[in-house]
Amino acid sequence: MPSFGQEKLSEETKAFVVHERGTYVLQNLTIVDGTGSPAKTNQDIIIVNDIIKQTGADLPVPAGATVI
Repeated sequence: MPSFGQEKLSEETKAFVVHERGTYVLQNLTIVDGTGSPAKTNQDIIIVNDIIKQTGADLPVPAGATVI
């Protein structure tokens, strides 16, 4: 699947960026998928570069990932 994220950030944009591309795990989130299904609580999201790779409860943290 193609990625539509920017390849490089301008210096002006970098002033607002806290985390650059990498592997991140966002933990203990409430996810609303917009389909009308009930919200899912205590969910994790694994993001690799600019792609969501996995969502679910209590996901294992990949080696080298930043946990947020």
